[in-house]
Amino acid sequence: MARILVTGAAGFLGRAVTARLEEGGDETRGFDRSFGDDVSDAPAFDAALAGFRPDAVVHLAALLTPECAADPPHGALANCVGTAVVLHGSLRAGVRTVIFASSVAAIVPGSVYGATKAFGEHLAAALRPDHADARVIALRFGWVYGEGRTRGWNELHQLIEGFALERPEVRYPDYGGPLDWTYVDDASAAVIACLDRAPRNATVYDLAGDHRPVTDALRHLGHRFPSVRTTGYVATTPPTAWSSLDGSLIERDTGFRPGIRLEEGLDRTIDAIRRANGLAPALGR
Repeated sequence: MARILVTGAAGFLGRAVTARLEEGGDETRGFDRSFGDDVSDAPAFDAALAGFRPDAVVHLAALLTPECAADPPHGALANCVGTAVVLHGSLRAGVRTVIFASSVAAIVPGSVYGATKAFGEHLAAALRPDHADARVIALRFGWVYGEGRTRGWNELHQLIEGFALERPEVRYPDYGGPLDWTYVDDASAAVIACLDRAPRNATVYDLAGDHRPVTDALRHLGHRFPSVRTTGYVATTPPTAWSSLDGSLIERDTGFRPGIRLEEGLDRTIDAIRRANGLAPALGR
């Protein structure tokens, strides 16, 4: 059993990671703004480290694309200063494994959010030489979806929700190309794989989910809910590099490979939304 401190533990991915850790017998301590914690508050984070003495830290706390765009200084405070507090504090306290959530947006940082994630990766690279006995791993996520997602770039989640609730008409974003779909269970499993099996010299892993166009999702959702009408609108994804995501390195080093295809992830998400709204499951339609 290991002790794992998780920042952003009350968030979408944080809840999934914490649940998976506890199911595996690990002891967790959450550090989250909903608990009154501030990830950019170095004394508070250092006190949490001293009180819990974790074997590893998983840093998932962040402001996402719309929040960073609306208030860049606040985004930089949370994501840049917050990541600096977590990485520096953890390594100084002797934590031997730190995994933090980066993003595909760090590859082509054309947004404030992407720039903050690129900063985190560069900061980790700058700190590693002084802590050669520790693992500091950036895990680049694409678009993570599933039960409980409420924040961030949500055009696709709103599309899924519209079908799940059987609204008469649903508007969908026509991006004109494929993008990454990573179901939340795969995202949390990747974090655990890095904790358990990543080698000491690991630095950055891409997590590549199911690379599919929105039309594939529409086809499946339309099969489940044929009465829902759809109307497309021209849309662009946040500046990113979907095609650059390559999951071969994390598979080689840890054996992890995403196992949930788009259709299964959509079905799970649909039924979670319907349960939350007192509706019967959609599976079997």
